[in-house]
Amino acid sequence: MKLVYKLNFIILLVLLLINATVYSQKTDDKNQLEKQKEETIKEIEFTKGLLDRTRKSRNLTINQINILSKSISGRENLIKNLENDISYLEENINQNYIRIKELQDELNLLKIEYEKIIVATYRNLEEESYLEYILGAEDINQSYQRIRQIKYVNDYRKKLFNEIIESIDKIEAENSQLNQLMEEKAFILKEKESELYTLGKEKIEKQRNINKLKVREGKLLTELREKQKIQKRLEDEIKKLIEEEIRRSKERNIAVLTPAERIISNDFEKSMGGLPWPVKRGIITGQYGEHDHPVIKGIKIKSIGIDINTVEGENARVIFDGEITKIIAIMGANNTVIVKHGDFRTVYQNLINIKVKTGSMVKKGDILGTIYTDSNNSTKLHFQIWKDKKNIDPEKWLSKSY
Repeated sequence: MKLVYKLNFIILLVLLLINATVYSQKTDDKNQLEKQKEETIKEIEFTKGLLDRTRKSRNLTINQINILSKSISGRENLIKNLENDISYLEENINQNYIRIKELQDELNLLKIEYEKIIVATYRNLEEESYLEYILGAEDINQSYQRIRQIKYVNDYRKKLFNEIIESIDKIEAENSQLNQLMEEKAFILKEKESELYTLGKEKIEKQRNINKLKVREGKLLTELREKQKIQKRLEDEIKKLIEEEIRRSKERNIAVLTPAERIISNDFEKSMGGLPWPVKRGIITGQYGEHDHPVIKGIKIKSIGIDINTVEGENARVIFDGEITKIIAIMGANNTVIVKHGDFRTVYQNLINIKVKTGSMVKKGDILGTIYTDSNNSTKLHFQIWKDKKNIDPEKWLSKSY
């Protein structure tokens, strides 16, 4: 018997722990969804500001289409977040319906039980009062038993009555929560409808802009070739810089990295996915790697870094402690600052008003220079990360939020 009791207790404990874990997981998921939603809304608002600025320009550019694409992507993510919110609310609404049904059934049973007690009590005492019932006992012991019996019935009746009141209060509370959930769902559905409408407008605008730019295909190809030349020159400069460092180290018969540089390099590598952004606020409008041209079919764009659009007057900031190893002035790309972090290098292109000098040591967050704003109201930083002679995807190294 004791063994059965222990087993039942263990099973009950396990079930409680499972329920608590599931509830905790659902709460964590909900909080995560809310956080993602807030970050997405902030990004959409920021992107809208950038888009509004580029729309003021007379010239339609590839960059404007890239910003618009980012806005569309953000809005699609927001709609997914809203759909997740709706699913979460619908699940809670269904659970509330089930809970209310259970409480209603429980209340009905309590009412039936209470009615039985009342009927039985008055049926037994319909011809005599409680006092007569007690005094009519054969002896004092029977009188005592009748007193206890009456007290038990009264106490049980009060208990049932309190449970009925408590059940009614629970049902009212569940109904109130249900109404709140329904109102929240209606609000989010309306929000989703609004976002879908705006998304549709942005997609139409994007396609319209693409069609306008297609007639300038020749000019776009010329711009692309110029950009590729700039990228190739920068790539060659970085490789040349690294080869020169290796050559000097071999001539002096010393390690390429000092012990202090090795520590910085290891710390940089450990920071993958958590490095700060090189701007206070921005959006990635150009991805690393090879991608289709946004306008010209059949043309690929290859990038060894990422493009980050930000607001006018924004400064580029170094993302990790290091040394300024080179400042390069490139026609059509303004200034480029290269910072060494042991085996790693970070590259910041399209800067003016440079605040650092070659050979100087910098700390994370130090300002390198101001990001140039062109005649089309575009403020764009080209950012790269290198490990030895190989360029790597910067987006994988930066944190998800600023």
